[in-house]
Formats: sequence, structure tokens, C-alpha cells
Amino acid sequence: MESTLLSQKIKTDRELIATNTFELQMAKMPELMKRYSARQLDKTQQDIRYHIQFLIEAVSAKSPVLFANYLLWLKEILDNLGLPPEDLKMSIHYLADTLRGLYCADYEQDIAPIINDGLQKLEITEVHTETFLKAGLAHTELAKRYLAALLTGDRHQANEMIQAAVKSGIPIKEIYLQVFQNTQYEIGRLWQIDQITVAQEHYCTAASQFIMAQLYPYIFTVPNQGITVLATCVGKELHEIGLRMVTDLMELSGLNTYYLGANVPTASIISAINQEQADILAISATMTFHVSEVKALIDQIRTVEGGQDIKIMVGGYPFNIDGNLWKHVGADGYAADSETAVLLAYDLAKRS
Repeated sequence: MESTLLSQKIKTDRELIATNTFELQMAKMPELMKRYSARQLDKTQQDIRYHIQFLIEAVSAKSPVLFANYLLWLKEILDNLGLPPEDLKMSIHYLADTLRGLYCADYEQDIAPIINDGLQKLEITEVHTETFLKAGLAHTELAKRYLAALLTGDRHQANEMIQAAVKSGIPIKEIYLQVFQNTQYEIGRLWQIDQITVAQEHYCTAASQFIMAQLYPYIFTVPNQGITVLATCVGKELHEIGLRMVTDLMELSGLNTYYLGANVPTASIISAINQEQADILAISATMTFHVSEVKALIDQIRTVEGGQDIKIMVGGYPFNIDGNLWKHVGADGYAADSETAVLLAYDLAKRS
């Protein structure tokens, strides 16, 4: 079966798959019923659903690294909670058994290589994500003090630090790349290793967006080069601060941006492309399980008037995991970070 059709089949059957996998795991590991609380058993079922979500994207894109990366992410979370990874490994084995029974030949050809690669990496890979605020970078100390202020809930102090840095002559671009960007990466890492809560992550992100906005009087003074970039997050993707940083740096580099943000219907994106006569569409996806939505959006844009010629660039975490994923979704290129995105936009504009 073609990979996209198979992934859609798994998506349609995911509740059946999740139920069968959980029941199989409980039958094979009855001690879990005694060892786990009712809440932990519910969490186990939810985790199986997440396994399936990430597997769907990996199957659709024929990308084992997407699923393996997800499993290693879970492994690091378990390590930091002091929990052994054996239950995770067994859950994946039982998921494999369920899928093998449902899809037979398709399983062996298109699913087994992805699951087996993930299980192999779980066995051989030591997971330890290093800090993004490394010594030796020009503004690491500022970034550390900025993050410390945010984590104590003092956005006013954090804002004063940034304003003082600008007045001292530090370029806006360096503040974005070495303070805002690296701090957001570090916040994500701290959440991943269970050092901060979801509430803290949300507060820090919202505070940084507010502080970034205070710099707009500096950013929007750069002469426009006549190239318009329309920027949007895909579908239900709510992680928009990365795209906001990209568009701010684009403005600082002379590009005209039309920022749509998150939760924008496809019809509205298409309408905006034509209304703004955009040269480039920038699409962001942070969560791996939104990759298929990126592909669906691009496929639809390519079928309408004005959508065939626009250059499309993509970015976000899953595209950094698999450097060829941008080709799968039908984009014209991808950028690994904010600085690269500016360079790519100018390059795509030359090709339009």
C-alpha cells in the first residue's frame, strides 16, 4: 500500500489500535494492573495514542528518524523521572504486534522498518540534551540572566535587561539569535527534562513575545526591499513564537512580512496570498504530528490560482530532525533557524 494511504488507514483505525495494544499489554504484563494506579493506567493508554500519532507521520513520510527521535525524547523524560525505559519498550513491542495482526504484508514492508529502527536506537543511544546556553557565546551571560528573570516571573526585569542591552549597542539581530532564540530552546529543554512546568513554559514564552514587541520601533525602520513573505503556523499548531522571531528578523533584513500566526483556515491563507501578492509563503510546524497538515496545506495551495507560482519555505522542529522532510511536504526549501530563514527567503525570491 502507498505510504500516504497506509498512514491514513492507521489514522482511521487508531482508536482500535490503541485499545487492542493496551489490552494486549495488560494481558502480557498483568503486574502493571497491581503496580499502576488508575491514573497511571489512563496515562498508559494516552501514551499509546501518542505513539500512534508519531508513527502515522513517520509512515507517511517514510522517515524512521521521526519515530526514533520521538522514542528518544520519551526515554529522556523517563530517565529524568528516574523511571526505567523497559515499560516503554514493551509498549512499542505490543503496538508492533497489534499492527502486524491488522496490516500483515503492509506491516512488514512499511511499518516494521520504522518500529525496529526506533527500538534499536532505544537500546544503543544514551540520551542527554545539553544546555543551549553554552559558555563561549557572545551573549550567554545575558541569556542566562534573562532566563533566570523569566523563571522567577519577573518579566519587567527581563525587559529592562533587553532594553539596556540595546542601548549599550548590542545589535537587535544578536539579541534575537543569542538571547531570545537560545532561551526558547533552553526553555523547551528544561520542560523536557521536567525542570519546569507547562505553566512556566507558557509564561516565559508569552513574556518574551511581549518583550520582543518592545523592540519593534527599531525593527520597522529598515527600508523595504519589495519582497513580501506571508507567514503562518499550520493547522492547530500553537507554537508560534519561533515564526514570530523569523518574521521579525526578516523585517530587520528588509523583507516585508504579513504575519498570520496560528489557527488560520486554509481558505484564509490562500486569500491572503492573493490579496497581499506574496512572493513567499513561510509555514511553521513545531510538533511532528502536524507534518501531514503541512503537506495537505501545500497540496491545496498548489491547486488554486496564485498558488502554483509562490515559493514555499518550511521550518520547525520536525524539519530539523529529518533534513529531507521539506521535499516530502512539497516545499521549495527549509530553514533550520531564524538566521537561515532570512537567507533562504532572499534566495527563493531570486528564483521566483
